[in-house]
Formats: sequence, C-alpha cells, structure tokens
Amino acid sequence: MRSGRGSTRTPNVVVCRSVRTLQGVPTAFCEWINGASLRESIRDGSLYEGPAEEVESRLFDIARQAAQALRHVHGQGLVHCDVKPGNLLISRDRAVRLNDFGLATRCAKQGEAEHNDRAPGCTPAYCPAEQAQGRPPKPWKDEYAWALTVLEMYLGERCWSTGAEAKEAFDGYPSACRVPLPEDMAKLLRLCLKWKVNDGSVVVKELERMTVSHAGTAEKPASAETQETMATVSEEPMPPEAPKAPAAKPDPREESPKKSFFARLFGRRKGR
Repeated sequence: MRSGRGSTRTPNVVVCRSVRTLQGVPTAFCEWINGASLRESIRDGSLYEGPAEEVESRLFDIARQAAQALRHVHGQGLVHCDVKPGNLLISRDRAVRLNDFGLATRCAKQGEAEHNDRAPGCTPAYCPAEQAQGRPPKPWKDEYAWALTVLEMYLGERCWSTGAEAKEAFDGYPSACRVPLPEDMAKLLRLCLKWKVNDGSVVVKELERMTVSHAGTAEKPASAETQETMATVSEEPMPPEAPKAPAAKPDPREESPKKSFFARLFGRRKGR
C-alpha cells in the first residue's frame, strides 16, 4: 500500500514510502513500526501482561483492527494471501498494521475471468485447503486466515499443523483458550472457517456490534443490511430460512426475534 504526498494514511496497513531497484532487485521502503509482531508478542507472553479485563480488551481490539485492515485491502481489489501473526505488527501504542504484501495479488471482480490460474503461495498453517492446493486467491481465504490468527492469539499458541486441520478441530479450541474467547467471537470465527465470506465489511460490522455489547450496554442486534449481506457474500449457499407459521397461530418452536443473527444461523444449521 503506497502513500504518496498529500494522501491520507492507510488505516491499519503498513505504508510503502518508495520502491527502488537495488542491484537489479526491486526493493520496497516502508514505514518503521516501533513495536513487535503479534507472533513475537504471543511467544514472549507480553501480549498477556496486565489485569485480565485489560488483556481481554486488548485482544479484541487487535482482532478488530486486523479485520479493518483486510476490509481496506479487499476494497482496493487485492488479496493479501499470507495473513498470520507474523505479518501483523503492533506498535507500542497498540496500533495494528498489516505487513508483508509479497504474495498479494489482484482479485478478479464478479463476472471477470480469474486473474491468476494458481495462488502465488501461502503459509499452510493459516490457509484453507483450497489455497494450499493452489486454487486462485479470493478474499474469503484472507478472512479464513484472520480467523485462525485471532484463534491462536486467544489460545496463546498454535495447536494445529494446517489450516484445514484447524477448521475440523475448531469446536474443541474455545474451551482451551488462555484468554476466555467470547461466545459471539467464537461464532464469528467459526463462520469465517465454515463459510466462504468474501465481504470483510460484514466481519467488521459484527465486531462493531460486539464492541457495543462488551461495553456493557444492551446488545445491538445485527442490522438488516448485515443479515442481507451475509446471505450473498458466501460462495456456498446459506442455510434456508425456516418456514414461518401464520401470524394468527405463531409456532411456539419459532426462535425468538431477540436472538442474534449468528444464533439463528447456527441453530438452523443444526436442524438441517
């Protein structure tokens, strides 16, 4: 992500100041981040220092900023292709920057032929099986890697060898986390792993909803726009809506409208 003179700062993404050719090799010069990578912070334990409530807030904020970075990248028509703890830099003031665009590539727009026949590369521990098999890059694969990055942050370590393995074993991880994984966050991570969510703005909106909830106010339900978007951004079909009973005779088994979108989504999946 290049920032020219007079341009505004790119949120949550390391800025490239210039590109020069040195001894025949194109070299990017990026801004200096005074801090450490998320990978280093997990390994040395510095990420978990402080009161429990402060640590929980810190982890949630890192997840939120990383999701915002992906929303911006995808909005530029790019796919990062290598989202992982080592490529998230955290400054001393806890600002998160997505780094290392060495594998980034343009994503084909809807109705456009695939720009690449094969993916440019990956880190197997954080990517879905489709990316490891070399299939063309798409935004949902970055969201998948984001989910595993966030999961590792809460666990305090990586407990899987491949991204595909983590997807299958996901249900056993929330209870093993070093820092309690909020139920709504667990549902969001599961969604990113189980469904091919190509619109990162949906993930950011859900995180914003959680922020309101975690602030101690009444839970803000997923907006109608978010629900509608969820039904269209996935490459796999969303679960069908359960038939509604006539208004005069409501079905007592029908779920309460006060339940969150994710509660209804996963409830329907279990009933299929």
